[in-house]
Amino acid sequence: MPNTMRWRWGETNPVTVDVPSTTSISMGDLVYLDDGAVKPASAFTFGANLAATQSGFRAKFLGVAMQAKPAGTAGKVRIATSGAFQFACASAQFAFGAFVAPAANSSGNKLEDQKVVAVTNSRCAVGRVIRAESANVENVYIQIASTILTGGLTIDAESVPSTSSSSNQSSNSN
Repeated sequence: MPNTMRWRWGETNPVTVDVPSTTSISMGDLVYLDDGAVKPASAFTFGANLAATQSGFRAKFLGVAMQAKPAGTAGKVRIATSGAFQFACASAQFAFGAFVAPAANSSGNKLEDQKVVAVTNSRCAVGRVIRAESANVENVYIQIASTILTGGLTIDAESVPSTSSSSNQSSNSN
């Protein structure tokens, strides 16, 4: 994935964390903490289905990479654990406050590093939409919340706004 500065505004509450030498991180990747090391969403083991995988990822979600690190070198990267970010998405509409999680790749067997999708289950979500979109868009503004450092998003099924989106959204089982 190309290095993309996805941060748009707000306090990022950055942390610096080790990345294994075998792991490549691009600026803008959604990342998780695995045994004290940062890895991109695409490295997360895919579970029984997309919702199970998103939920597992959410439990280890650290934030968004603010630096790149190529494979083959040991090092640390700066990770934003909060803030407003703009992420790619499948063409869809988004309600203010809707939950988002990493999208699945086109093969449906890995999470995308820099693409999100609306979800109805807050237990899968790593962020919430902060700019409503009544027309289909391919980029969405979200507020992220690190599960590792802040406990993530408040889980309250009553606070989930209805969302409207493309057929990609309706095919999700979450």
